[in-house]
Amino acid sequence: DEELTGIWVGKFETGTEGDTCSSSPSTTNCQNVTPKIKPDIISLRYQTVSTQFDISIKFAGGTRDTSNGTVTFSGNSTYGLTSSTDTHMMKNTEWGAVAYLSQSKYGKMGNQNYNDSNKEIYLNNDGNYYTGRSAGNSEANIWTYGYYSYNGKPCSSATCTGEKTSETILLGTGASTTGTIYGIYDMSGGAYDITMSNYAVTVGSSGFTTSSFPGGSNGSKYYDIYTVTDEYGIIPSEASIKGDALYETKYWYSDMTGGLPRASAPWLSRGGSNDWNIYAGVFYSESAKGISYSNSAFRTVLIP
Repeated sequence: DEELTGIWVGKFETGTEGDTCSSSPSTTNCQNVTPKIKPDIISLRYQTVSTQFDISIKFAGGTRDTSNGTVTFSGNSTYGLTSSTDTHMMKNTEWGAVAYLSQSKYGKMGNQNYNDSNKEIYLNNDGNYYTGRSAGNSEANIWTYGYYSYNGKPCSSATCTGEKTSETILLGTGASTTGTIYGIYDMSGGAYDITMSNYAVTVGSSGFTTSSFPGGSNGSKYYDIYTVTDEYGIIPSEASIKGDALYETKYWYSDMTGGLPRASAPWLSRGGSNDWNIYAGVFYSESAKGISYSNSAFRTVLIP
């Protein structure tokens, strides 16, 4: 494959509208959803990693051959995507690219509307897992609907209707990677974001089989492989992949570093959950089993 000049990253965690997956999960209604990437909808959860991946490729009409892992795309007119586009579940190296950008002059670090104590991406502290919510600059614990919406409206219900002011706008948009409405949200808190990052092609509880890992012979296009594990969160430099925002960024902003994928938990989650307070964040990492959890979501990436 040729080197990419860029990627499109879902602005919010992948969610859905008008579906019962999040409230009444079952194998059927959590697989047959119509995915959406929008603010103020509930992120998709209760899914194994294989289901998360299969839903992410739906944006471009993708299917995965469960016998050999081959991924093909037919396009999807709903989203204006053709068979030449590729959507997939975010890899850890792709998460790292967004994380580093947030701390550059192009991200919140370079946004002069926030002082030096507010350069960290604000937590999404919404206990109902609505996308695009913000706790503002408060070190707040989980809250029913979050404190602010993505565009700065104070929230007291599922629909945020509070009046925006110049102050609340910044408290809402401070949860994006740029500190503006144009950035990427839900990178801190919300639900745990499972990434397509795996230890030594270990299936775990993901729903994949060894032969059905996505991509077939071109699997590296769809997942990062880690072959050196860590011990209790102490990440050796040789274990991380260049640009994955793990080793060099350990404990930035007090974000918890729970280590790398390992044999007993061969997947990797990023960002933390809405109840992790100061320990959640764009540099948070923790190994995961890949099983269906009530607080595990995912993010979708598009490459042209």
